[in-house]
Amino acid sequence: MNSKLFSRTGLLVLAAVFMLLVISIQWLFSNARVDLTENRLYTISEGTQNIMSKLDQPVVLKFYFSRKETEGLPAVRDYAKRVQELLEEYVAVSDGKLSLEVIDPIAFSEDEDEATTYGLQGVPLNAGGANLYFGLVAAIQSSAEDGTKELNNAQVIPFIQLDQEEYLEYDMSKLIYTAANPELPVIGLLSTLDVNGGFDFMTRQQKEPWMLFEQIKQLFSLKELEDSVAEIPEDIDVLILVHPKELSDETLLAIDQYVLKGGKLMVFVDPKAEQEQPLSPMDSADGSDFKLLFESWGVEPSSGQFVADAQYSMAVNLAQSQRPVRHLALLNLVNDGQSDVIAPDDITTADLESVTFSSALALSPLEDAQTTFTPLLKSSAQAMLMDANQLATLTDPTDLYSGFEPTNTEYVLAARVTGPAITAFPEGIETVSSSESEGETDENVEPKTETVMPKVTESESINVILVGDTDILSDRLWVQVQNFFGQKIPTPWADNAGFVINALDNLAGSVDLIDIRSRGRYTRPFEVVDALKREAEETFRAEEEQLELQLQETEQRLSELQPAGAGEEVQLTPEQQATLENFIQEKLDIRKRLREVRLNLDQDIEQLGTQLKLINILLVPVLLTVVAFFVALARRKSRARR
Repeated sequence: MNSKLFSRTGLLVLAAVFMLLVISIQWLFSNARVDLTENRLYTISEGTQNIMSKLDQPVVLKFYFSRKETEGLPAVRDYAKRVQELLEEYVAVSDGKLSLEVIDPIAFSEDEDEATTYGLQGVPLNAGGANLYFGLVAAIQSSAEDGTKELNNAQVIPFIQLDQEEYLEYDMSKLIYTAANPELPVIGLLSTLDVNGGFDFMTRQQKEPWMLFEQIKQLFSLKELEDSVAEIPEDIDVLILVHPKELSDETLLAIDQYVLKGGKLMVFVDPKAEQEQPLSPMDSADGSDFKLLFESWGVEPSSGQFVADAQYSMAVNLAQSQRPVRHLALLNLVNDGQSDVIAPDDITTADLESVTFSSALALSPLEDAQTTFTPLLKSSAQAMLMDANQLATLTDPTDLYSGFEPTNTEYVLAARVTGPAITAFPEGIETVSSSESEGETDENVEPKTETVMPKVTESESINVILVGDTDILSDRLWVQVQNFFGQKIPTPWADNAGFVINALDNLAGSVDLIDIRSRGRYTRPFEVVDALKREAEETFRAEEEQLELQLQETEQRLSELQPAGAGEEVQLTPEQQATLENFIQEKLDIRKRLREVRLNLDQDIEQLGTQLKLINILLVPVLLTVVAFFVALARRKSRARR
């Protein structure tokens, strides 16, 4: 063996070659990354790449982060590094259309003044005036008349939340998309509910706008329409109807014509809109089903009935001292990767994790329908239709279990309707003309009527999305809103907003943001644990019903045995005393059985957790050891053959 290789000069040469290789690899593969996470959390999605490829003018990104002021905050600095790396990847795939500026806005500097001018939120760090800035600005770069560069249509993320990393790519892509597309699609809103806030006559307070519509305003130009509109404006790209009830024939005809002319529509109907505020306590909130137009589109709504589902029912708290109970009308549809309750093949729902409903009606296709009915969201087979009037006076959700018998039918809660359709008004509508406009003011003169015929009677293809619930839009079913230094920070716990905005993006013709938004959260439900809990809850419910029945029978027996003397101290007879003691003992026995059910449940869950820990801690190292052993054995055999 040549000893020169191991001489001092040879080692120095090897070290130099090694360092040169390391530097070359770092330079050549500086942007290379292997993402081994299950959902490819650190890989820029195709939607983001499409947005970058469609940029037709330069966009400047200004990333403001107080690096110097956060020397003692390693968690914040690490997250800021993650944000900057992601921004650098955006620049790398933008083909030169994106540029990035990283700015450290030191206290009382011009950079801090610029950050506040853009509207970035500074969080106080100490009494010395230092603030933490952690925000992003995106703006179109253009040339002014004097040749200088100027920024227009600046869009801002005031403060990047550390606990919202799962939404980081979507927030950034939306920011760039909004900055690069000043002209947003126009969404028309016709609603009989106060989605934009309003005054609550019950609490005598002003209500906040619904967060979902606040998010819609960030991506679209939202235009409100009167519920008496006689013609849908031509600039409306997508029309949203929320709880359409008691609409005039003129308005219904206008909607009918809008759809047949090729307009895109999304309708939310409800057998019992919980967000509807009656004019007085004596009034009731009637449902909406839009049946006339639904039938012309080949759809039948379950008027006056809601879908009760045992499998996807949510647990609610009635009182602090009571355990949660399941509400058959309050549903949380979960994408378990196996069932199709959340349609896996439609672009609006493919990557959603969960969607919540409250007292939703069912949708079904008519037998002779010419349209194509595609379910988007539906219940489990452990469901049935129930009378919506039960919800008006419902105080205890367990009352819904009385008479609940699953029909083994999956009820559609949201659907897409496409294909050929005809007008709902083939004979036109009757309108009343104003006599005053013709100079006739005599009250005895009968108003003149005229028939208005539809201009379009049929369409080869309509595109409508129908949803059997309006409460799906309200904050309480999908988001928790917190106030952060005057800024409202939404923390979604369900994908209701994702579903609605996905649908609007799809109907409006923009799909690039859909797969980014749908990467929202990556929690995985413990299906076996949930099944164990549900089984225990059913056992609890049966035991409780038995206890209540025994209690009623015992009280009735005691009242029969009790002497009728009023105003006198009641003395229990030996028979009454024995009955009471038997009941007390029986009650103790039942409570003991309830504790055993809970104990067994906890033991099963603990055993399952132990098994998972053993798999994670022991199985993987054992597998690696076995692989290493066989590799070493193969090498030994190879050497022996030589």
